[in-house]
Amino acid sequence: MFKKKIAQAIEPAAEAAKTNKPAAKPNKKKMTFRDAMAKASKWFRELKSEFKKIVWPTKKQVIKNTCVVLVVLVAVAIVVGLLDFAFEKLILEQILKLATGY
Repeated sequence: MFKKKIAQAIEPAAEAAKTNKPAAKPNKKKMTFRDAMAKASKWFRELKSEFKKIVWPTKKQVIKNTCVVLVVLVAVAIVVGLLDFAFEKLILEQILKLATGY
């Protein structure tokens, strides 16, 4: 499909290069209201069929995944808090050593 469209787009330019004339623009068909409605209808039908393919998790899976997320969240918060505390103490000690000379 793309090869055909590319060929259609390149063809006028290739012909123009041979004849040293400016390339003609490809003829675009004006979309009518009926065409637009048909296109929208097709899009909604395809959307409906895609929604039928969705596999929703069970309640048990949702609860399990939520617990995993909460445990990881708490663990990361603890690690970041400990690192913050350690770096704060380290930096404060270094500043006090520099300021007081001890």
